[in-house]
Formats: sequence, structure tokens, C-alpha cells
Amino acid sequence: MQIMKKIFSVIAALLLLVLIYLSFNLIQMGDAAKVYKSDYATLHSVEFGMFNSDVWTDKITQIIDKKIENFDLNTSNRNEIKGYIETIIDTLVSEAERVVRERNKGKRGFLDSILGSTKQMITDSIIDFKDLRKRVPEFTDAVISEAEKPTNQQRAKKVIREKLKAFMNERFQRHTDMRAYDAVIQKYHADNLTTCNTVLDTKMHTLQKGMHSAMILMLLVVAVIIPLIIFQGSLTAIGLFLLSGTT
Repeated sequence: MQIMKKIFSVIAALLLLVLIYLSFNLIQMGDAAKVYKSDYATLHSVEFGMFNSDVWTDKITQIIDKKIENFDLNTSNRNEIKGYIETIIDTLVSEAERVVRERNKGKRGFLDSILGSTKQMITDSIIDFKDLRKRVPEFTDAVISEAEKPTNQQRAKKVIREKLKAFMNERFQRHTDMRAYDAVIQKYHADNLTTCNTVLDTKMHTLQKGMHSAMILMLLVVAVIIPLIIFQGSLTAIGLFLLSGTT
């Protein structure tokens, strides 16, 4: 009987070592879980998301860029665009006439006045602004016809998109310090937020399963150790030590 008690004590001691190992392992997994949660919180911090003006600038730029890319001059918007172009051309003609007349006026004085009138007469004989205004619809149709060509549309889109990016980069300077955010992305060898989220979710899910399994195993070990101690019939020094290790 004494031998059996010693055997049970040895078994209980071995199980206690297993329990200690599982406890340390559980603590390590808990620390790792804290790191994952901290990194996840960094990625989704309002500093790098909702309150990050750089992110909003990029999103707005992408939306406008996509609108430009998907834009297509067709019958549904032809009349509307034609109206805009016609107004622009008419304004340009009027502005050109105003500038020419201003320059032909010259300085004050009799000779300057005669010279200015002469210049204006020559200009009127060469350029008929009234006729140009009448031909604005014709010019507009010519512009629309050129704009409807796929190659010209692609060129226009390319120029507009390049100008948009240049304007956004010049107008909205980046101010947010993204080093902490970038460090987390690089830490998990990800290219972007979505990929990093996937990696973190996978790691956290795996870790949670491991912690759950470790806790169940610890409970099973404790469930075996306690009966072994009780079976010995008395709480010896070793038994007390083993029992304290399970609590």
C-alpha cells in the first residue's frame, strides 16, 4: 500500500509538471493575444482611419478617378455637354473681342484715338466677331465630334486624371504620421489593411483555439491530480504541494 501511495505521488508530481508547462504556455499565448489585439487596435485607430485626412483624400481621389475612367460621351449626356461647350466657346469669343477692342483703344490723345480706330477697322475687316458668334453652334458640333472619338476620349481622360492627381498631391499635403501603422503592416508581411486583417484574424483564431485546448487539458490534469492525492488517504507534504499547484 505504501508503494502504491509513492507511485501515485510520482504520477501526481509528473502531472503537476505537465500542469506547470501548460500554465506557462497559456501565459505565453495570453501575451501573444495581447500583442495581436494591440496591433489590431493600431490598424483600426481613428487616427489612421476616420480622422485621417490622407485616407479621405485618397478615397475621394479614387472615386473621382473612377468616375473619369467610366465616363463616356454618349447620346444621354451629349446635349448637356454640348450646352457647356457652347457656353465656353461663346464666352471665349466675347472675351477675345473685348481684349482686342481694349488694345485697339490705345492711349489718350487725338493721334492715339485715330490710330486705335484704324486698328479696330482693320481688325473688324479681318475678324467678324458677330459671324463667329453665329458659328458657335458649328464650332461646338465640331468639338463634340472630335470628343466622341474613342482615342480622343482616352487622351482627355488620361490628361484629366494626371492633372487631378497632381492637384490633389499639391493641394493636400500628407500630415499623418503613419510609421506605427506601416510597422504593423510590415510586421505581418502584408501589402495592405485587408490582407493584414486576414492574417491577424487567422492568428487570433488559431491562438484562441490553442488557449481553449490548453485550458481544457489543464482542467483534465487537475481532475486527475486531486483524486490521486485523495486516494493516498492523507495530505502529506508532497500532497499539499501538489494540491497547491493545482489552485
